Amino acid sequence: DLLNVEAEWNIWFGLIDATYLTYSCTECNDDTDCNLNGECSVDGECKCYVEEETSYLGPNCEVKLKDKCHTIVADSMNLTWSIYRFSQGPGLPADTLFEVYNRPIYV
Repeated sequence: DLLNVEAEWNIWFGLIDATYLTYSCTECNDDTDCNLNGECSVDGECKCYVEEETSYLGPNCEVKLKDKCHTIVADSMNLTWSIYRFSQGPGLPADTLFEVYNRPIYV
């Protein structure tokens, strides 16, 4: 009940100071910008490595996906989820990983 409050009302009369925002591009200048998990191309984009048992994801190759993590099994309900790969066109192999926010999607 707003009309019968059992405590004192407090009202804040204040100012929020100005804040400053900084941002950075995901363009790379050298391989260290790709966390040494990929190569920096001439157009400033990291080309992440796909190694024997590990793939690297993200704009700066900062996410590691190990082959043994391609499938998740839930113990309690005997459910299984796997990463999803799709084809980028008719007749092309399904080798493109479906990602959201640079993380693999399990279906």
